Order: sequence, then structure tokens, then C-alpha cells
Amino acid sequence: MSEKFSARECALIAAKAADEHKATDIMVLEVGQLVDVTEYFVIATARNTPHVGAILEAMEDALR
Repeated sequence: MSEKFSARECALIAAKAADEHKATDIMVLEVGQLVDVTEYFVIATARNTPHVGAILEAMEDALR
């Protein structure tokens, strides 16, 4: 997690980046009470493998 953002803020930033790159069915799920490794899951649908890569890259760039 980025030191300048909370876990919730990071999840919302990632979701926004996914939306800006035409991902669909975007969900931000709070899972901190259920799993030990993370507080949020960001789940989205992409059209194909290259689209997944572009969305992932956009999320990473947005969180830098």
C-alpha cells in the first residue's frame, strides 16, 4: 500500500483508473474482516488479455 494513501483510497484510485480505461463491472469489496493479506479487492471485467494489461498498468501508474 502506498504510504501517502489509505487502503480505501488506494482501492478507489485503482477503481477509477480501471473505469477510465473502459473496464466494466467494477467492484471495490472490503474484505479486511475475511482475509489477512489485504483490506480491499478491486474486481473488474476486461475485454481481452491486452485490455487487462492496459488496465493493470493504468492502476499501477495512478498509485505511484
